This record gives sequence, C-alpha cells and structure tokens, in this order.
Amino acid sequence: MIAVIVLFVLHFSSKPNEGAVAGTKDSVKQLTFEIPKNLHGARVLYINVDSLDTQYEAFTDLSKETSSSYKYKLTQYQNKGVELQQRYAALQEKVQMGTISADEAAKEEAAINKGMDDLKRMETELQLMETNAMKKNQIITEEISKYFKSYAQQKGIDFILGYGGSSTVLYATDSLDVTMEIVTALNAEYRANKAAKK
Repeated sequence: MIAVIVLFVLHFSSKPNEGAVAGTKDSVKQLTFEIPKNLHGARVLYINVDSLDTQYEAFTDLSKETSSSYKYKLTQYQNKGVELQQRYAALQEKVQMGTISADEAAKEEAAINKGMDDLKRMETELQLMETNAMKKNQIITEEISKYFKSYAQQKGIDFILGYGGSSTVLYATDSLDVTMEIVTALNAEYRANKAAKK
C-alpha cells in the first residue's frame, strides 16, 4: 500500500520534459521524476510476508489450533449431508414404489428433518469456528503492526514493505530484508506472552 502511495506521489509530482529523441524526426514526451523532498533519504526495508506467515509461531499455533478441529467438524458435516441425501433418496424411492407404509415414511421423514436440524447446527458451529479464527488472526495482525511501528521507530525506518507471492513490490534487494530479525523478535515476544498466560 505504501509503495502504491509513493508511486502515486511520484507520478503526480513529476514534471513532463519534452525533447526530441536523437535520430528521429518526431518529438516524444519524456518524463523525468523528481523525488519529493520529504522522501529524499527515506529508509525502506521489507519483510517477506510468506515467511512471516509460515515462521511466526503465533500464526502456526493458530493454524494448528483451528485446522485439525475445523477439518474434523467439516468432515462430520459433509458426511452427515451425504447420509441425509442418501436417506431422503431412499425414502423417495420407497414411497414411489409403494414399499413403505405411510406411518414408516412419516417416521423416516421426521428423522431426516431432525438430521437436517443437526446439519444446520453443525454449519453454525463451523461458521463460529471460522469467525473465531478470523478474530484471532486479526489480533495477531494488529500485534505485528504494533511491532513494526516500534521496530521502525527504534531503527529510524520510514517504510517497511511487504514482499512475497501476492505483494506489489516487484523487486527488493536482499540487504533490506529484515524478515528473520522480525520473525525472531516476534517469536520471542510471543513465547514470553504465552508463558506468562500459563
């Protein structure tokens, strides 16, 4: 996001400079960019967001905590849905063929409806699990942002960019990568907070 802002500022603060291109008859507009005075000497570092996601223990703990129980509940939910579909199809077939009494059909329909209620309850539980995981993820993200702010102030950094698979930073030199330094510090802080809660 910050990179986009910088590019925006650079684009709109640029001064067009028209000049003839050597060896051609045509005149082509050439743009020159002047870095805004408040950005001269700006200190920029980046962090590999993909590495942060996989190496920061708060994220990995959250993933372990939610992943297995969510997958288990999701499998139960899917199996229950398939079971109810099969029971309903079998009931429909028996009714059409006349191989089930009206009383038995009513009992089976009531059982299927109770199963549907259970299925809706399971769906609500899954949604609640997703919501809780998103809330925990948001808390972790806010903690990281607070750490970045503190880190930047301590180190005199103006920008910390995110770099990785889905980032908009197209190039970053390795000497500006502070990923491991930040992951190590975040993990130490996370472990200390985790131990204090026990």
